[in-house]
Amino acid sequence: MLTGPNIVALTNIEHIHDQGYDVSICFLNNGDDLNNIFPFLKEIEVFYLNLKSLGFISGLKNLNYYINSIKPTIIHSHCFLPDIYNIFNKFFCGPIKNKRVTTIHNIPKEDYRLRYGRIKGSLLLYFHKALFPFFDNCICISKTVQKSIGIKKTSVIYNPVRDVFFNSTKDDVECLTIVYCGHFSQLKNPITLIQLLADSKVNFQFLGIGDGPLLYQCRQLVKKDPRFTFVGRVNHVHKFYEKANCLIHISQTEGFCLSVAEALASNMYVITNELPVFLELKQALSSEGFYMLNDINNYNLEMVLNSINRKIEAGERCNSGASNRVKALLSPTFIAQQHIVLYQKLTVEK
Repeated sequence: MLTGPNIVALTNIEHIHDQGYDVSICFLNNGDDLNNIFPFLKEIEVFYLNLKSLGFISGLKNLNYYINSIKPTIIHSHCFLPDIYNIFNKFFCGPIKNKRVTTIHNIPKEDYRLRYGRIKGSLLLYFHKALFPFFDNCICISKTVQKSIGIKKTSVIYNPVRDVFFNSTKDDVECLTIVYCGHFSQLKNPITLIQLLADSKVNFQFLGIGDGPLLYQCRQLVKKDPRFTFVGRVNHVHKFYEKANCLIHISQTEGFCLSVAEALASNMYVITNELPVFLELKQALSSEGFYMLNDINNYNLEMVLNSINRKIEAGERCNSGASNRVKALLSPTFIAQQHIVLYQKLTVEK
């Protein structure tokens, strides 16, 4: 199934390809058939390393062979394991001169320890940070991420929001319909969200999109409450956003949060806690329907939900100006152009 970084990478590649550039993709493993979601994959060269069956060393040898055969100008990786292969390939691939780029999708010093625990998380953090200086540029998905990693060769390019979120038809939703879209893990804090909503007296329907280790516990908390529905992990998130008018995220850490940007593009109200990246997005997008709570408790959340509910009952819709601003700043074409400008700059540097 698709993850956030997968979606970002594939969306960027699709629109770089649309602008006439020759692109190839190397997947570490075989996965789902993505041709229906990203038809452009039928038009480009796609290579699978099959790491699960080959192992690390054989996978690296296959990657070296593939890189030597296509001789790319730019090699751009996303996330921890692809970054390892990118840098190892840099030193073992031979005389080919190319530029190495990574996209950093999180705040490593926060994310790894929350996700993997103190010991394992610290080891992954130090190892991944040790790779960053070997890249010709580290693309950060927000200014918040850029500030957190503290290295020189960085650029800020936001994540793109796919066109389907701008082009979707919004259903007439008569009651407050709240969406959570993300991983059900400690990092995203879904249990706190479910508990707060379960205690709420506001009339709403809740839709939980995603999977993860805490999904079962969240289901159990509200198994007798008909307001709550969980659909698991889906690829066509925009179809569910068409039936909703509010998204809530109260994560412990975020590098960007694509779900928030997609919700604003879909003319939804958004409620978050006061993480630095949410403040950055709110300021960048100037959305009146973006509520940030400095203290997440029943009283504060109830006040905002009641306010939104009154607007919905009065027939008001979330200001479409937010969607226009998201499109201006985060459209796939614009984000692809930013990548192309960076690539061109890197190729002329010695």
